[in-house]
Amino acid sequence: MSWWKLNATNHGSNPMDIYTALRMTDDLSSRMLDALRFWADNNPQGSTARTNNGNGGGTHGALVRRGLVGPGADERGHVGYFLTPKAWAYLRHMNGTVRQADANRLDLDAALTEAYPAEQAAPETPRTPVATQAPAEDLTDTVTCPTCHVPTGARCITRAGKPAREPHGRRFEALEEAAGITQHRATRRREAQARGYTSNGLDHKAEEALLTAYAARIRALIVPDSREPIVARASFRRADLDRLTTEAAVERATYRAEMDERQAADHRAHGVPVPAAVQARIDIRAAEQLPARHVIGGVGVSHKGTVEGSTPADATHPNVLAARAALDGLAVATMTDHHDVTEPTGAERHVRGYLVDPREGARVAVYWLEGGRIARRGTPDGAALDGLAERLTRRGWAVEKMFRSSQCVFAHRPSTD
Repeated sequence: MSWWKLNATNHGSNPMDIYTALRMTDDLSSRMLDALRFWADNNPQGSTARTNNGNGGGTHGALVRRGLVGPGADERGHVGYFLTPKAWAYLRHMNGTVRQADANRLDLDAALTEAYPAEQAAPETPRTPVATQAPAEDLTDTVTCPTCHVPTGARCITRAGKPAREPHGRRFEALEEAAGITQHRATRRREAQARGYTSNGLDHKAEEALLTAYAARIRALIVPDSREPIVARASFRRADLDRLTTEAAVERATYRAEMDERQAADHRAHGVPVPAAVQARIDIRAAEQLPARHVIGGVGVSHKGTVEGSTPADATHPNVLAARAALDGLAVATMTDHHDVTEPTGAERHVRGYLVDPREGARVAVYWLEGGRIARRGTPDGAALDGLAERLTRRGWAVEKMFRSSQCVFAHRPSTD
């Protein structure tokens, strides 16, 4: 139980009953309670030291919308925002804070009488209110929030994705726009300017009526007695689902690789051994970037001769053919099944161009050979990998993110649908 509730019964009676005070407390956040106490304790006149119109976000705007802060003038005639009679009645009941009488205000007893003219006991039988004003907070979920973009019916969220304590200020503005309050204020402003006035004071009664009418329109759209279930049918193309799954897997793998590289670099910079699990993942990825080596010693192979752009064994692979079509016009490496791209022989050191190696699914690895050896990104010869990635991207292939130590371009063949 909060400090405010603990002090709820420590003071004498006044026109506000405990039921009303506790109900108000439940509707106030801890920041609102702290602000009320600060303004009451540090300024006997209850100035909130704000000059906006009370319709923005934050604690001040929330208290204005609840009728606890409003425009007024102090004893010197300075116009600003002050605690309202309703707020002072609440503060006196909860902790005994009494406002001093000042100019342009009622004394305390009159203010309490104005805020709560008569105590009404809880009704013995439930009554159905007709055309009562709905609080703005209860209607904010009927509009989309321009700040966090949550849809209607959903609660505002923070930047961290957690539920927000209060609706965002711009959502109140969107509610006022939907209810016609914004247009009403613009009309009043134009009328005031036409009469030569510079003030465009708010017509609270008219705005409350517009808000009540908006709430009635919303309720009319709801059919409370409907019991008929709502059936939603949706269909998805398999190719689209596969594409989304592939993209998600690529993003996860890219993020994991980036974090491993960063963690390993931090450990090396401070002379600390790289964690075994991190180094193991880096080694596995480095091994995946190397094309499969075809050992022919004592083993017969089904393909002989040379092929451009891939090894002879992969020449007819559909992903290889698609990648070669996307890379047409670029220098292509002439390969044999026994070409070792990590340790080329003297006769193989004249090979230069791209090499496509098919992987699982629609994924391929594209290498750049310079002098018969694969080029690593971050070296002068490795700049060609960026050109390969740019060409594949323009041809509709999904290209995975590369790092400075990358030896190839991982890409995914686009769907034919």
